[in-house]
Amino acid sequence: MTLEICSLKLLKNRIMLLSTATNLAAIFSLVLFTSFSQNSCDLTVKITELQNGDGHLMISYWDKPDGFPDDSFTKELIFKDLNSPSHTFKISGLPYGEYALAALHDENTDAEMNYNWVGIPKEGFAFSRNYNVTIRAPRWEESVIQLNSPEKTIEMKMQY
Repeated sequence: MTLEICSLKLLKNRIMLLSTATNLAAIFSLVLFTSFSQNSCDLTVKITELQNGDGHLMISYWDKPDGFPDDSFTKELIFKDLNSPSHTFKISGLPYGEYALAALHDENTDAEMNYNWVGIPKEGFAFSRNYNVTIRAPRWEESVIQLNSPEKTIEMKMQY
């Protein structure tokens, strides 16, 4: 009888160990999978209030405040041909984090912002979070958006 009880206790301990090992393997696999899979976002950007469908749209985005909103430090520059006074596009696979965007309605397709003799922009522009430009361009913290989900949609309203 004692041999049977010892065998049953041993069997019970083995089952508990096996169950614990299975649970640990599942947890380890989940942690390993999560640490190697990079979280990324597909960002949909709606550009609205364009005066017309002439020229093209230049969009830049930054993943750090350095150089924002100067063109020399853009993470990427995207050109889109226009054919209507509103435009939607998607930037796929952006790693989670902070970003700021700027857009230029380059109506004369010379790939740069044109100014009048006083220094006021002659072409439309927009910033993420729709910073309303009066005297100066926005600072990073006034335009930054947070990407922390698989999909996000923002609207950028053109200013002229």
